[in-house]
Amino acid sequence: MLNGRCACNAVAYEVADEFVTAYNCHCSNCRAQTGAAFLPVGQIGRDKLRVTKGAESLLLEGDPDSAHEVRCAKCFSLLYWTYPDGNLGVPYGTLVDEPTLKPMHHQFVGSKAPWYEILDDLPQHDEYPWSVLESDQMLPEGVHHWTATHPEWEGPVSAYAIDDGERLVLIDPIAVPDDVRALFASREVVTVLTSTWHERDAAALGFPVWAPAPDRPEDQLVPATRYAIGDSLFGLEAYPGREGELDLVLWCERLRAVIAGDTLIDLGNGLEIAPSWLPEGVTVEQVAAGLRPLLEKPVEHVLPTHGDPAGRAALERALA
Repeated sequence: MLNGRCACNAVAYEVADEFVTAYNCHCSNCRAQTGAAFLPVGQIGRDKLRVTKGAESLLLEGDPDSAHEVRCAKCFSLLYWTYPDGNLGVPYGTLVDEPTLKPMHHQFVGSKAPWYEILDDLPQHDEYPWSVLESDQMLPEGVHHWTATHPEWEGPVSAYAIDDGERLVLIDPIAVPDDVRALFASREVVTVLTSTWHERDAAALGFPVWAPAPDRPEDQLVPATRYAIGDSLFGLEAYPGREGELDLVLWCERLRAVIAGDTLIDLGNGLEIAPSWLPEGVTVEQVAAGLRPLLEKPVEHVLPTHGDPAGRAALERALA
C-alpha cells in the first residue's frame, strides 16, 4: 500500500500500488487547479483507496453519485476525483510513497504552458489519448478495440471486432489493424454498422454488411441487409438510438456489452447522450427512456464509437 496526504496533514489516505495507467496532464484546468505546469495523475479502481485520517475534513465537490472531486476542506488540496467508468484519479503529488507505475505519457500537450518545455522521451498527445488509456478490464474477452483518425472527424474514432472463434463481427470498421486482419482467413467475417454514415471501410473490406435504415438513397450506400429495432443478428439485439431507426444501439448478451454507436459518446466529459448531437425536437430524456430497458440486463461493458470502453456505472449515469 502507498500512503498519501493533503498539504496540511489533516487528511491522509492509503491506496493500493495497482494504478492501471498514469500520465502527466497539461490541460488548462489541471494547470489552474495546481498552479503548476502539469498534473501527474494515476488511475485506479475506486475500492483501492481508503481515507485513514480526517474523513470529517473532506470536501466533496460535484455529484456524490457521479463525477466529483474530493479535497481537504482546510487546505483545499485535491486528493482524488471520480471518473465516469468508476475509477479514481489520484494526483501523484499527494503520494508520500513512490508508486511502481510512473507516468506513461503527456496528454493535452496542445494546451500546455508555453513557457514549459517537455524534456523527457514520453509519448506526447495534443488531446485525450483514448487508445493509450484503453484498459483491458473494460473489454470483454474476444473483443478487439482500436482507434483511428476519420477524415470527416476532428478526433479519433473507435471500432471493434467481436471474435467467437468461428465468426468475426466487425463493428463500424475503419483502418482495421493487422492483428484483426490476421483472423480474416480463419473466420466467417461480417460487418455490422450502427448507422449508415458509419460505412467507413465497409465497402473496401468487401464482407457482407448489415446496417440500419438508410439516411439517403440506397444507390449512394454500400449494399447491406437492413436491420431494425427489436431485430437480432449475430447475437446482437437492436435498441433505438438518438435518431430512432437510423442510429441503433446493440446489446450482446454473451459479452454483457452495449455497443453504443453515436448515441452514447464520451468526448472527455464521461459517457453521455450529448444534447448537441440530437436531431431537432428530440430530447435527452426521450433517448434515455428508449435505452433504460438495458439497465435490466446484466451489462458489464459499454463500447462507444466515440470514446473508450466503459463499464456499467457509466451507462447508469448516462441514462439517469
